[in-house]
Amino acid sequence: MRRPSLAVLGRVLLGASLALNLVLGGLLLMRDRSSPSPNPRRLLARVERLLPEADRAAFEREVAARREEMAAAERRIRQGLAPVRDAIGAQPFDPAALRAAMMQGRAPWNDFSNLFDDTLVRALSAISPEGRQRVAQDMPGPDRNRADPDTAERRDGDRDHDRERTGQDGRKTTH
Repeated sequence: MRRPSLAVLGRVLLGASLALNLVLGGLLLMRDRSSPSPNPRRLLARVERLLPEADRAAFEREVAARREEMAAAERRIRQGLAPVRDAIGAQPFDPAALRAAMMQGRAPWNDFSNLFDDTLVRALSAISPEGRQRVAQDMPGPDRNRADPDTAERRDGDRDHDRERTGQDGRKTTH
């Protein structure tokens, strides 16, 4: 079996790192444990809820200016999943074909990531220092002493803490 070149290996590692960063970034900014996975729209909505009204309007204007472009980029990501799905389900299974499909599908992810990053930077640039401070304080990290999201200490927009949820074991829980 032929070993992949360093250039190919570097591209694969870069793509995997980018995907991991997107997932981790979303997890860091999103604490809604009822959602199945990070979602850029939920992340942006969460940031908007943290902001004072004047900042919220400025943030939303910047996001709205790129909304159609981001939706088109998300559609390209979904379209790029078909070859990956086909390669996973192929009989006989061909790991090289799966790797090639994943590499090809990475381009739309990279495009979306760059677009999302640029949109977020523009939107955060349009708000006040106080608004950016609120967003920074909401982000988890080892140096942050903020309230646990499952406690009664909630920010505006997080008032759903008493709703019923179904746990992994199927039993109803109240948070």
